[in-house]
Amino acid sequence: MNKILLQTANTIVANLANTEQVGLFDGKIGVCLFLYRYARYSGNGIYENIASNLLDEIFGQLKPDLSPSAIDGVAGIGLGLTNLIKEGFLEVDPRESVFHYVDEALFRDVRSPLMKEINFPVPLFSSGMYLLSRMSWRMDDIDNVWIAGMIENSRLIIASGINNKRKLKLSLLNSMLYVLCGFYERLEVNKVGIRTLLNDILNLCVQSIDGQNYQDIDIILLKQTIKKLPEELKVTGGPVLEKIDCLDCFVDMNTLDVWYDNAWWGILYNVPILEELSFDDIKMYIDKKIQGSFYDISMINSKLSSAGLWLMSK
Repeated sequence: MNKILLQTANTIVANLANTEQVGLFDGKIGVCLFLYRYARYSGNGIYENIASNLLDEIFGQLKPDLSPSAIDGVAGIGLGLTNLIKEGFLEVDPRESVFHYVDEALFRDVRSPLMKEINFPVPLFSSGMYLLSRMSWRMDDIDNVWIAGMIENSRLIIASGINNKRKLKLSLLNSMLYVLCGFYERLEVNKVGIRTLLNDILNLCVQSIDGQNYQDIDIILLKQTIKKLPEELKVTGGPVLEKIDCLDCFVDMNTLDVWYDNAWWGILYNVPILEELSFDDIKMYIDKKIQGSFYDISMINSKLSSAGLWLMSK
């Protein structure tokens, strides 16, 4: 495995000029996560220096019209920074400029980023996912107004789905389920209200599946997210599990293609996309991808970064 990780890291470094975006799934912050972790894994500080320079480039690319999404925008940068701090790669005060920029973009008006993202092709509750990540690191700097705003706006979105005013995609419902489960676990207040919202989301998930408002990866993520429900709600999740157990996902796709193309989703939600993979098969697969990287220079770094992060986690 050391050889394939070294090959992955060096391919990424050689191709850095072609990584222009800043996002988690598609750009520099995702590559930063890999390079920092690989520097520690390998004991080679050169990769940490490269990651540090890349981080400076990200800070220089922050601009008001950046997407709020965890996939390709501000929330993804915030999630990356929080993880780097939690793992001891960076020492940053949340009141410093970069965190302040992310907080301002996502929390100054809690409703606006969510309303903007709800119309994206793959909508997420990105601001909530970033806030949950911040809460898992340090609660001292969390404004209770932010949490209250997230819960209230979740309630409004869910109500619009229940009243059939808006067809909610499963990607959005998954992320709301994930965030509210995290709130339920960490907060001592509003437990009853959050449980009600979680129950409503589960019902909306059934509607979303019946209306085919999902991608295959959403079904896999939903199965894993339901496992994180509070014990008293796992019974409620039964009908959803019965519904999705009847669905065939990624039909006729190579297993390793599914893993490679969707690895960032597993990292974002901290769940396995596929339960069992052979390291020998992965080695041959990654070798093939690197050899063909000339044909995919804009995305190869992001894909290899997620694959490398998964390998190091094993």
